[in-house]
Amino acid sequence: MNLAITGKYSGIVFAIALFVLLDAAVLSANFYMAAQFARDTELVNLAARQQTLSQQTVKALLQTDNALGSGDLVDEPLSEFKASYHLFDETLLAFRQGGPVTTPAGARSWIAPLTDPEMVMHINAAADVWHAFKNKAQSIADFEGHIELDADFEVGDVEAELEGAMFEAIIYSARNRVSANLLTHINKVAVGLEQQAAQRAQRLRAVQVAGIVLALMAFAIIVFYFLRNLRRSDEALFAAEKEKDEILATVQDGLFLLDREQRIGSQYSRAVETIFRREQLGGTEFLSLLKEIVPEKTLDTARDYVRLYFGGRINEKLVDDLNPLDQVEVHFREEGGGFVTRYLGFSFKRVVVNGELSHLLVTVNDISEVVGLKRLLQQSQDQGRSQLDMLMGILHIEPGLLNEFLTSADKDVDAINTALKRQCQTQSEYIDKLDEIFRRSHSIKGEAGALGLESVASLAHELEDRVQTLKDNDSLSGGDFLSLTMRLDELMSHMLSVRKLISNLAQFRTTAPTEALPAAEGTPEEARRIARRNLPAMLESLGERLAEEQGKQVQVVCHGFELRDMEEGMHKSIKDICVQLVRNGISHGIEPPEERLKAQKDRCGRVALNVQRAGDRIELNYRDDGRGLLIDKIREAALARGFVSADQVHEMDERQIMSLIFRRGFSTAGKVDGNSGRGVGMDVVRHLVQELGGKVRMSTVAGQHTTFTIVLPGVAVVRNPNEEAA
Repeated sequence: MNLAITGKYSGIVFAIALFVLLDAAVLSANFYMAAQFARDTELVNLAARQQTLSQQTVKALLQTDNALGSGDLVDEPLSEFKASYHLFDETLLAFRQGGPVTTPAGARSWIAPLTDPEMVMHINAAADVWHAFKNKAQSIADFEGHIELDADFEVGDVEAELEGAMFEAIIYSARNRVSANLLTHINKVAVGLEQQAAQRAQRLRAVQVAGIVLALMAFAIIVFYFLRNLRRSDEALFAAEKEKDEILATVQDGLFLLDREQRIGSQYSRAVETIFRREQLGGTEFLSLLKEIVPEKTLDTARDYVRLYFGGRINEKLVDDLNPLDQVEVHFREEGGGFVTRYLGFSFKRVVVNGELSHLLVTVNDISEVVGLKRLLQQSQDQGRSQLDMLMGILHIEPGLLNEFLTSADKDVDAINTALKRQCQTQSEYIDKLDEIFRRSHSIKGEAGALGLESVASLAHELEDRVQTLKDNDSLSGGDFLSLTMRLDELMSHMLSVRKLISNLAQFRTTAPTEALPAAEGTPEEARRIARRNLPAMLESLGERLAEEQGKQVQVVCHGFELRDMEEGMHKSIKDICVQLVRNGISHGIEPPEERLKAQKDRCGRVALNVQRAGDRIELNYRDDGRGLLIDKIREAALARGFVSADQVHEMDERQIMSLIFRRGFSTAGKVDGNSGRGVGMDVVRHLVQELGGKVRMSTVAGQHTTFTIVLPGVAVVRNPNEEAA
């Protein structure tokens, strides 16, 4: 049967496989582009750090010389000079020849040498300036001794030699404008790197667009009829990627200093005024500025975090990693009234002068577009992934079974909708309404799960969850059912999406070349016969799926399901009954392989279903070779859940105790999951048998088997569902 289905849809499967391959190629291009962006960003950040280091190295040298001349401790400024010197030297060498560098985040990374002629020219020019300065400062950078001054602040020979080297390096730096020249050339390199990143992004986007165009040309019919929504999602994804790239290429940082009183310094980048929508920010208290645009809780967080930086010795890297202000929601008041919401990202660095913390260097960026694009990208990806999963699931379902499920689900949804509209006066009427909704949603979930439509089964399960929550409410009213209406609307919308995909599939099969597509299903009667013929396959598939989820081994065997004279309503009810019996039997009856081996059974359990006509009746037989109905466990569960009292349970015989499994809400499962625990499966069976005017007999032997025999009249007779089954 599986081979026949594969051959029938081989053209579609082949076309989808080709599309998936092309899609994988496009995704590979995305990953490649992301890697290129990361590399370009790292190079730009390194160039920006070189700009800072070119000034910081000379500044630290001056501070070391001042400290040595005034008798202050020179260890810290000398260490800062060495760190800046070696970091600048290492990065400059890597730009020229390639090699390992320390990133601004403190990690080690390997970069390739720059190859652009203009950037190479400026790097070489910077290297010439640096090497001339390096000849003067190398002995200072290599100095490993400890500077000590005597009581008269006199220096020794070593200190004098170091002081002379520093004096010579400082004079050379001042006369030859080392810092300014380095900064000029490094600025050119930084600009070149940014332009190079933008050009590479353009080229990569061109290649990506070309790949998409080829995919659309190769699979135009499939894209048009089957993947229209996916194509739109992809286009939105690529457009969002392009917008994000443009934003990242043009964003400017807002930089300002905070003193110990947490006031903004007089010097700051112009972007700060643009970001905060205010002018003349010099001398403004940082927290008072935030107070106007953030909630009180965020303000308290900012106050504590900034105070932490101005505290004693801290692990700055750890504090940076825990930054709670990297994404802050702010609200700016507009002139016409109301507010506009934006997102700002803050980062902080300590500025230490002469061993004392003097300021915090604050970087702020408006990251609103980035936040919005991330959400849009995630939504597009989730939507595209969901639709592709649903499409692939539908393609593997026998059309007859699928159509039968949709028809059955529509009836159940209509019944739920009708129940929701029904007016109730008493608590018991509300409970009856919930029970009916519970049974209907459980039927949808069971059949959807049997077909592998996990998205539909999941929504039905969520509806069950909400019903169970309401059932635990001691006082119900009409307003409590609003949440059920919303859940039902989600389920109906999803079912509509399934129907649209099937409609597109049918339209494609009608207009596409016949040799590439399976034949039409034929008349409705033929479709129904196909669905009946494939019901055993669906039940076997359900058994395999449940067994795999629960770590069991189960074989489902079906016989006699092709009774030609069975009316459609009877067939649908038998299918629902079989689904519930198989789910219940595997979840509660069949043991795990280890337990079966200990009981001297085969590792693989067996569930057998047989439908046969006996005179003017139809008989459905179910049997599994599991652990059987455990009378003591049923008795304990009935007492624990309040179905019977202690006095009543002692007066009940085994047959009466076993019949408790058909009571609504009864379950021996310890917890609720997607397959058991709600006590609704056997209640659905009882309800269906009652509606058909049938009877149920059951027998069990502990540790050996459980058998259900359901006898139904040959023609469905609708009975009062409140009658008890025999």
